Amino acid sequence: REEFATEGLRLPARTAALIAAEAMAAAGQTEAAADALGGAGRPRVSDPITSRLQYAYVAALIDREREQPASATRRVRRALDALAAYQASFGSIDLRTAAAIHGRRLAQLDIALARGSGRVVSVFAAAERARAATSRLPAVRPPDDPAAADLLAELRQTIESLRAVEFDRAAAVPLLCRRHELER
Repeated sequence: REEFATEGLRLPARTAALIAAEAMAAAGQTEAAADALGGAGRPRVSDPITSRLQYAYVAALIDREREQPASATRRVRRALDALAAYQASFGSIDLRTAAAIHGRRLAQLDIALARGSGRVVSVFAAAERARAATSRLPAVRPPDDPAAADLLAELRQTIESLRAVEFDRAAAVPLLCRRHELER
């Protein structure tokens, strides 16, 4: 995280902090996870949806471990609503699918929180939100041709790398060239 921050790469630094916070939360180190999440800073509206969803997921995990299920549930619901709005606004399957990975984890957490409430209506509502979050996407499968599958994977990685360096023209130029080659 510090190396990215030193280089002025805010989003990669934030992603590293979120990954660290999530790992700490998974290891039962709730307060360390909360500190790491605080170090990541609250997401901006301009941040990628994946970053905003990951922040909500980690914050909800911490809330759950702190025995604040209502707060965790609110975070998850707001994040799923943001995901739904995002998915409705983009035609790109790749972008929608990348965000849906986080949506699946949020939906699973939503159902777990609802089950913990012991209220059938809450479990049903969470299951409906999960269904809605995952049913908006068609199944995405790699091409049958292994060479095409490799090229598509490289294209997706190149596009993701471009997002990470969007404000660094020198770093973006070779990635843009590679993207155009791969698209051709």
